[in-house]
Amino acid sequence: MRFVGSGIVGVHQVGVGGINQTWSSSAGGQFNLTRTNQSLFVYIYNTLVTNPVRNITITLASLGTNPSIYSTNFLNYLRPFNLIRTCFWQGQNLYSSGMPLQIWNNRTSSSSSTQISRAGVALEIIL
Repeated sequence: MRFVGSGIVGVHQVGVGGINQTWSSSAGGQFNLTRTNQSLFVYIYNTLVTNPVRNITITLASLGTNPSIYSTNFLNYLRPFNLIRTCFWQGQNLYSSGMPLQIWNNRTSSSSSTQISRAGVALEIIL
């Protein structure tokens, strides 16, 4: 687990032998999942307004320090398609998002404190 910014980030998983760890360094650290069929909760316990915690990444240690965002299997699965719709990521659906027309200046930015708002995920992250 790694993150950018200043603060304290923790991971918690309920269950037999669950985990409950925190890190204050953006280098984060390693933890072992005791169960793969239970939710993993990530908490930001403390952060700074001037340098907020952001870009939290959790990856398999076996993938190394700078893994590819998408696996080869996933990319091969997408190869035959000419168009990929990301409506739900963009806070829209196929019929009506219930939102007025969106313009570039009002989009969710990649520096937004959340990427799960009604306005959708930042286009820079989707791309």
